[in-house]
Amino acid sequence: MFVLTVLIVEADRLFRWSLRESLEEAGYRVLEAKNGVEASLNARQGPIDLVLLDGQLPDATGLHVLRWLRKTGSCFPVILMTAFPNGEERSEALGEGAWRYISKPNNPAKLVSLVNEVLQPLPR
Repeated sequence: MFVLTVLIVEADRLFRWSLRESLEEAGYRVLEAKNGVEASLNARQGPIDLVLLDGQLPDATGLHVLRWLRKTGSCFPVILMTAFPNGEERSEALGEGAWRYISKPNNPAKLVSLVNEVLQPLPR
């Protein structure tokens, strides 16, 4: 059985854990990163099908990480999540190739639903 992999890049440990639990329950393999450096290391190590990317990390912005991912040729979908959405950042994120720019959901099930929507066409 083929398992799809989601990389969670999230500074908040509790939110990251909650997302991991929900995604694993939905059948996904989950990798975690708490900052931009860990995100870049994980992105290089293996096949990733989708990235959930925090907009503000301790060592970088989500936009910075998104730009780095695209420069390296990564073409997997990226959902940029932020606690403080704004129109300018949204336009920039979508222009840099983010699949979606969303407010951080207070319910991980909503995010799992969005991940399912994005990855549904891929074989499992």
